[in-house]
Amino acid sequence: MERVITQTLKDTIHGLWGGSEGVQILDMGVNLFHVIFLDDLHMARFLQGEPWLFDGHALLITCWEAEMRLEEIEFNTLRCWVQIWNLPLGYVDMEIGRAVGTHIGQVLEVDSRSNEQERGRYVRVRVNLNIHKPLKRGGLVPMRIGKVQIVYHYEKICDVCLYCGMLGHEHYACKDRVMDEANKVRQKNKYDSWILVHGE
Repeated sequence: MERVITQTLKDTIHGLWGGSEGVQILDMGVNLFHVIFLDDLHMARFLQGEPWLFDGHALLITCWEAEMRLEEIEFNTLRCWVQIWNLPLGYVDMEIGRAVGTHIGQVLEVDSRSNEQERGRYVRVRVNLNIHKPLKRGGLVPMRIGKVQIVYHYEKICDVCLYCGMLGHEHYACKDRVMDEANKVRQKNKYDSWILVHGE
């Protein structure tokens, strides 16, 4: 990833917050920033808005504690909303969404509007994605009526390789694709663009 221009990032976040009041941004190294909110309300709003995109890249966010040192901070997850499609009509509810969401990652929240008529086709869950593993496309999920084939649509994430499913690069920069081409075993992309949606 290219180096982020610190002042541009600061101006962007300050612009979203209506100015520099309430948030302080410190440059801690290459593409590493310390964002300090002056109250819990602003911080909660920031975390709830994830994933934040800047210049075509997702900002990885982790909360820190006063006792932590810089080298101890790890960025392993990305919080995002995922739509769960192809559920049987009687299974489009929050309880099922939470259970199925555990197959994707740690479930943080289930959209309560999943039970409402305008969203009767899918359940929407907010999860912690492990950025070191390929995205899950869906699959057979065991339910009371048997195994059901479902699919996942990820909202507002970018830098996804449609060849290997990893975050952080696109297919033209995929090392797996380059290696497969060198060995003359290149396959079709394992993912389709429909797996990514802009959100609601």
